[in-house]
Amino acid sequence: MNFLAELPYRLRSGRRSKAGFFARGVASLLVPRPWWRARRKALLDSIARRPDAAEIRARAAYCCPWGSGETPLPPDAATLRDFRFPRRSHVYWFDAMSAIRYFPPQVPSVVKARPVGESGRFGTLLALNTVRHFVFADDAVPFRDKSDTACFRGKVPNKPFRVALFERWFGHPLLDLGDTSEHPAR
Repeated sequence: MNFLAELPYRLRSGRRSKAGFFARGVASLLVPRPWWRARRKALLDSIARRPDAAEIRARAAYCCPWGSGETPLPPDAATLRDFRFPRRSHVYWFDAMSAIRYFPPQVPSVVKARPVGESGRFGTLLALNTVRHFVFADDAVPFRDKSDTACFRGKVPNKPFRVALFERWFGHPLLDLGDTSEHPAR
């Protein structure tokens, strides 16, 4: 399919523009750090006044266990001062910056995924590559009217976990599985 044929779909797909994402990221770098820290304080004050503040703190503690004060940081923990603009993976960098700019340079590392258990306790879990993974489509169907079905679309060949998923569950009434590769396995 050529670009002009795809254009109507791309404009209505619900995806955010990467150009817009990068433009907002670059513009946010022009805002001085003290403003972001003042904004953080205002956000924390507004959360403290909410009736669901305890739930918000519990969710934050899950994503950032060291921030609860229960887990001391090791002395060799990486700091935000070491966080430099990358040669690659700019999307990850801008997403990380959208959260870490609120904090002083001594706050530790951020991760997209972390190990479960003791070895993952120092990573701050963030939503990264949001321009790709966090797409909110306009949907007129209310949630209560949707089918109780898990859906998967993706390329299956040469991906052992996906092959195993298809071999075991393809055709199950609660799963809607589809292979999008050029020569589907099923």
